[in-house]
Amino acid sequence: MTGTSFIPVFAAILVVVLNRKIINRFKNSSATTASGAKTLDELNLRRNRLFNNHVNRGHILEVGGRFYLDEQKLLAYQTRLRLTLLPAVLCLIAILIAADLWLNR
Repeated sequence: MTGTSFIPVFAAILVVVLNRKIINRFKNSSATTASGAKTLDELNLRRNRLFNNHVNRGHILEVGGRFYLDEQKLLAYQTRLRLTLLPAVLCLIAILIAADLWLNR
């Protein structure tokens, strides 16, 4: 029996859930424009690695110690990510199918 670990899967799911939490805090607080920007305390968020990733990518912008979500930049990033990952996933599936056919002939 192989020692397959599901830790990477759970870690990936946790990252997705925590990213969604960050985004939803901004949307639910109407912090999606510079005029609606909120402090981290108002958003009940803390500045951690996931938050900083959004800031570095330009999804979350800071104005005078307040933050807001740029939904257009986030959507553009998510679209690029999907268009990049889809071919990679399809290639991986094709390789696995080919390997299975080759091994089971």
